Amino acid sequence: MQLNPNISDVYRNLGLAFYEKQDFDKAITYYDKALKLSPGSIDVYNNLGALFQEKGDYREAMVWYQKALELDPDNAVACNNLGNALSQCGRDSEAIGYFRKAILLNPDYVEAHAIMSHVLLSPGNFQEGWEEYEWCLFKKESRSAFFPQPVWEGSSFQKKPFWFMLNRVSAMKSCLLPVFRM
Repeated sequence: MQLNPNISDVYRNLGLAFYEKQDFDKAITYYDKALKLSPGSIDVYNNLGALFQEKGDYREAMVWYQKALELDPDNAVACNNLGNALSQCGRDSEAIGYFRKAILLNPDYVEAHAIMSHVLLSPGNFQEGWEEYEWCLFKKESRSAFFPQPVWEGSSFQKKPFWFMLNRVSAMKSCLLPVFRM
């Protein structure tokens, strides 16, 4: 197969393929090639941010997300991603601002609602946190992605454990914690 060296999308897709294989060095190489051909590629900036976030380098991830937002301040994905990275650095109040902006730009952005609900619930902002959590819970398309357990349909909790799902969406890792037993 012959590769046209002037098509940035090819390099971006190769970067994404190597990212998926956790070969971050090769992914960066291809993302860099894509940026040389198309320096205004918001997708590549977001992908580089996700790569560094996956590596645990949240500060570097934020740099790439901010570059995406410099090009398009109304990019809901970049706002959500930056909010997520800020939250992972313990900068929750700043993160919430970016989640709010992502949701303002795309009111049905399930991931932004889901992450923001956890960021709000963590310090005890239960009123707004539960509202966001419930919004996700009852949004049909979010059930399988974020809530693989069956939805409570009103049955009694008598002698049954009640579980609260904590989910860090960016890493797609979740754990269930028992909250109380009745």
